[in-house]
Amino acid sequence: MSLRWQLLTVAALLLISGTIIWVLASSSPTPEPESHRGQQASLTPAAVASQKPSFPRGTGDTQPRPPEGTGNPQPEQPISSPKEPPRQSIPPREDKPAGEVAQPAERLPLVAPPSRANDPLALYPGEEEPPAGEEQTYEDIWARPIPVPPEAKGLKRLTKHNGVWIDPQRKRIVIAGRVVCRRGALEMFACPKQTKEHESVVAVNTKAFVVHAALLALGVEPGRPVQFAPDYRPAQGPEIRVLVCWTDPQGKRRCVPAQKWIRNVRTGREMQQPWLFTGSQWWESPDGKQRYYMAEQGDFICVSNFPTAMMDLPIRSSNAASALLFAAFTERIPPLGTDVAVILEPVKKPAAKPRTGKDKSSKMSPAPKS
Repeated sequence: MSLRWQLLTVAALLLISGTIIWVLASSSPTPEPESHRGQQASLTPAAVASQKPSFPRGTGDTQPRPPEGTGNPQPEQPISSPKEPPRQSIPPREDKPAGEVAQPAERLPLVAPPSRANDPLALYPGEEEPPAGEEQTYEDIWARPIPVPPEAKGLKRLTKHNGVWIDPQRKRIVIAGRVVCRRGALEMFACPKQTKEHESVVAVNTKAFVVHAALLALGVEPGRPVQFAPDYRPAQGPEIRVLVCWTDPQGKRRCVPAQKWIRNVRTGREMQQPWLFTGSQWWESPDGKQRYYMAEQGDFICVSNFPTAMMDLPIRSSNAASALLFAAFTERIPPLGTDVAVILEPVKKPAAKPRTGKDKSSKMSPAPKS
């Protein structure tokens, strides 16, 4: 073999040997620094469990989650370390049924309500919010019987089991009730007992049809409820003044228009619109043996438009939960469970002035020319 081929063979063997040595060297484990070894040694199952964040009880979170922005467990830190930032409480999470769009927990007004310092009706500034975690229930509210209001003393009670009295002399109706809601959006000012207390300021101890009959006895004829299809037509009917009476903390009997307990969320001011006696609707079975007054569902004195309302507003007021126009005027409303009297008074419209002879002649057509 020539010298040239011998040199090529030696070079090839050296190249192959160097390649094998490099592969073996790169696949061997690299020694770890002492600090890194200690860090991994601390990530035992017990240490990992101790690093799971704790959550406040009652927040709704059943599974703990790692801190935000980290995908791997962090080194164990002593609880007393000053470098550890304080943990933030997680707000409650409200589970919604599938397909339901979550709505804000509370709709804030676009304009702030009047200052309490300038509001003579803001008698209850310390009663605005319940203690944290307290839920509103109605068991205690209805645990005791509703007394006869002072405004009903000496009046005729319509039925034995309903808190409705009629005053034919003063042309008004007195209804016994109780405060059941002081905050949040409203659909009604008043509802029959045990129907829609969660969206009404007052619940009354009567059936709705009894009050309808009492208004008829005073000579008030209902109009017609709101209409949505094919076109919107506002509610119509005779105007009814609604007063609410209660005893304040000083023992003084107070009576104010019910509008003063309701706030317009767009203006921040009390409601200005009157109520109309629309009369609700009657449902009748096909055989004609059963009839049902539809306002018994809760649509008694409404602030949102309902075709089943016994009394409604003459303006367009949505009944969609996300677009309610009115809310409770919290600082003006006495505590939950306060006994009240709701008074209904038909408003007498001034009689139309008769036309004078001059007015009649001015509107007469000119005599034809002869």
